[in-house]
Amino acid sequence: IERVIVAFSNERAEDTVELIRSMDELRVQVDIVPRLYEVLPSGVDLHTIEGLPLVSLPPGKLPRTSLMLKRVFDVVVALLALLVFALPMLLIALAIRLDSPGPVFFRQQRVGQGSQPFRIHKFRTMVADAPERGPALTVGDDPRITRVGAWLRRSKLDELPQLIDVL
Repeated sequence: IERVIVAFSNERAEDTVELIRSMDELRVQVDIVPRLYEVLPSGVDLHTIEGLPLVSLPPGKLPRTSLMLKRVFDVVVALLALLVFALPMLLIALAIRLDSPGPVFFRQQRVGQGSQPFRIHKFRTMVADAPERGPALTVGDDPRITRVGAWLRRSKLDELPQLIDVL
């Protein structure tokens, strides 16, 4: 997610503020459609998209020491999680290999912080030649999803290899 637009929500103001704060923590650009007669704070950018006026609140920037501490925390937690999940991940890899031919991992290029490309890893949940058999997005009971893959998707365990990406 690169940008969230908050527009005339019926949500409680506290919920909207909580959403905006969570996006700031994720360094996501937040645009707010201004209400009539709303007072704009200083330091905001007012612009339009397709004629819709938006107020941009720039994402907060962490100090260098905070970024370093966050990185240390991320690495330590990822290492601990990999230790805890090592045996389940090994069993999942075995189940994938027994369920269908092909690699254990699904790899894909994504764009990360600072628009830098990186490769994500997930457990493979579809048949190995899925891209040749249909669209990239899956809907409903896609026949390309394997039995083990369906379970991995429901349980979200297909995401575990991303701990390696953190390192």
